[in-house]
Amino acid sequence: MKVDGQSAISLFHRGRRSYGEASKAVQTGLNASAAMHFDNAIINCMGMASEDMWNRPSSAVSRSSDDFVPQVEHGFREHAVQNAFNSLLQGQFYWNDWDMFWSDHAENWQNAVLRAVSGGPVYTSDPTGRTDPAYIWPLIRKDGTVIRCEDTGVPTCDCLFEDPVRNGGVFKIYNRYRDGYVVAAFHIGEKQEQSGGSLRISDIPGLKGREWYVWGHKRRSLFCLTEQTEYTFALDSGDAEIFLLLPARDVCPAGILEKFIPTGCINVVHEHADRLCLRVSDAGTFGLFTRVSPEEIRIDGRAADWEEQEAAGMKFVKAACTEDAFLEVIYGAHCQ
Repeated sequence: MKVDGQSAISLFHRGRRSYGEASKAVQTGLNASAAMHFDNAIINCMGMASEDMWNRPSSAVSRSSDDFVPQVEHGFREHAVQNAFNSLLQGQFYWNDWDMFWSDHAENWQNAVLRAVSGGPVYTSDPTGRTDPAYIWPLIRKDGTVIRCEDTGVPTCDCLFEDPVRNGGVFKIYNRYRDGYVVAAFHIGEKQEQSGGSLRISDIPGLKGREWYVWGHKRRSLFCLTEQTEYTFALDSGDAEIFLLLPARDVCPAGILEKFIPTGCINVVHEHADRLCLRVSDAGTFGLFTRVSPEEIRIDGRAADWEEQEAAGMKFVKAACTEDAFLEVIYGAHCQ
């Protein structure tokens, strides 16, 4: 269940009880009811006042913005900024809910990318008969589970003190997934001209000290990010891109490339000098970054065709994969 208007507690109890005491009593009762009747499945909403954030005994999720209002032109700008910056504080307490969105909407691409990096629940409120699955499938696996980041999305370091709406420039939000990172980039400036952006090691705490492979979902581009390099790109007004950053190593499986977070559809079963074995949950294009060309790729024990191209000093290998597949990348003795 989703319980709205929680920070109005201070209005109802003004002059009667302290805000902290009133909120603690209400939140204790609310959370007890959620636990007893809804298996503690509750999204707190409009409750970012400190007396609410500090006094929930068991809730794990709370919304971090105003409502998603599909009728407001360019409403995504405010929605993205509120969620990202509010998550800097509220993300220390809760998993943040970045609210619903419409998959059939003028800003559906940006909204879908925003949910991918949020780390929170993903759900739509589409009008009946107006769902566009093209903006939902990249967020989920075939069984409907969300490919969810592991923390709460927050602005990158270079965006912390910038106004991406009035001053322009690309607004970036990052989160973590397994041993990699996800970065979403948005052009939400009021000016309509194209805006340039970049990715640097210094943008995200934790990147220093190693090289990273950068995969751009929309551009289908691969880049190796180091302390001495930066990845540059451009976004048109209202556009967005989402990047997957993986630690650079000799063999680096990216996953199913049709997903915003490709690695969410693979699990490594066995890794050795001469082969890599993975379980792949969803059908699609399997991507692999490797320094050495494979000798063979097998899917469920049968030899498979694959494509290979040079990119960022690596070999970028792609193979069509079926769902629920066991995939083997075989290198042979020369890779040992």
